[in-house]
Amino acid sequence: MKTLFFFGTVLLVVMMLLMSLSVIEPQGKARILIVSQRTEFQEEVSRLITEHYKTKLIGTQVISFNTMKNVKEEEWGAIVVLQAWEGATASSALTTLIKAAKPAEKVIVVVASETGSEKLTGVDGITAASLKSEAPAVTKKIIGRIDKILK
Repeated sequence: MKTLFFFGTVLLVVMMLLMSLSVIEPQGKARILIVSQRTEFQEEVSRLITEHYKTKLIGTQVISFNTMKNVKEEEWGAIVVLQAWEGATASSALTTLIKAAKPAEKVIVVVASETGSEKLTGVDGITAASLKSEAPAVTKKIIGRIDKILK
C-alpha cells in the first residue's frame, strides 16, 4: 500500500511539473532567445531577463554564443545577443542573424566592454560596462526594447 501511495504521489508531482512547464513554453512571438558568451555580467543579465518574463508567462531560452549560427530567427519573438567587446565589427553569425530577422529590430545587441563605450559598426545596439553591478540598469533597457517588439 505504501508503494502504491508513493508512486501515486510521484505521478502527481510529475504531472504538475509538466503542466507548469507547458505554461511557460509559448510559441512564436511570445518567446525570447538570449545568446550569451557566459561571462559573469552576461549570466546576470540573462537571469534577470528570464526572471522578469517568467512572471508574464513568456518563455525564454539561453544559448551559447557559439551556437548562434544555428538560430532560426522566425521561431523567436525577440533575440537578445550579449556580446563581449572583440573589435569594431560584428561576427559573421551576428551579421547574418540581423539581416535575416524580420523586422531587424527584433535582434537586440548588447556589447559589453571594460568602459562600456565601445560600439559595433553598423549595429544599433546597447553598450554596457561589463560589470555585474551594471546588470540591472542594462536589463531594464533590454526589457524596454523587448516589450516594444512583443507588442
